[in-house]
Amino acid sequence: DKRDVLALSSEFPGDMVEVGSKKKPKMIVEYNKIMSGVDRHDQLLAYYPSTHKTMRWYKKLGIHIFQMMMINAQLLCNEFGPKINGYDFRLTICEALLPYKPPPMR
Repeated sequence: DKRDVLALSSEFPGDMVEVGSKKKPKMIVEYNKIMSGVDRHDQLLAYYPSTHKTMRWYKKLGIHIFQMMMINAQLLCNEFGPKINGYDFRLTICEALLPYKPPPMR
């Protein structure tokens, strides 16, 4: 990208850093390192949307927090255990929290 960007930082001086064959400000390089995790988390949240326009804000917030906890748990599970995709992980959690009970016989 060749557009000019204005940035202000109290943490990083205006030093330029070699990134590949280009020079970029150190502040931008550090920002991109941190934001890649946030972007990935947002991408994983978008795979299973569960909020509706008509929902109250507090319900949306609660569901969003719960979904973030599920994604964090899945990432930890994948890091320290066997790899499992998002759907199977959620299904496993639901089966563990809501055990199957057959309907009563009439």
